[in-house]
Amino acid sequence: MSGLLASFGEEGKRGIESAGIDNIDFVYEDDKCEPALAVSAYKKLTEIEKVKYIIGPGCGSPQEAIVPLVYNDNVIDILPSAATENLYRRSAEKIFNIQYSLEDESSFISKCSE
Repeated sequence: MSGLLASFGEEGKRGIESAGIDNIDFVYEDDKCEPALAVSAYKKLTEIEKVKYIIGPGCGSPQEAIVPLVYNDNVIDILPSAATENLYRRSAEKIFNIQYSLEDESSFISKCSE
């Protein structure tokens, strides 16, 4: 889509569309890795589109920006990139990270450099 992780967003969109999943409508929003746009996109998806499952955002500060919103909503959010373990707890356990947490990645890197 656009912003810092544009190619990552486009690749994710192509993957979803190529899966050929029937009976599910996919709605896309672009936050451009900007927190304010992530909040707007989240609100549009949940309040207007009535989405219950979200993939994203990919960037850290937009992830942080939507935590209070996810906490208060009946939504499951799957992050396609590394995030802190704290996001899961602060979201009422409704934000899931599909990669190692940033804390785990840091630990791996420090052990490799020893």
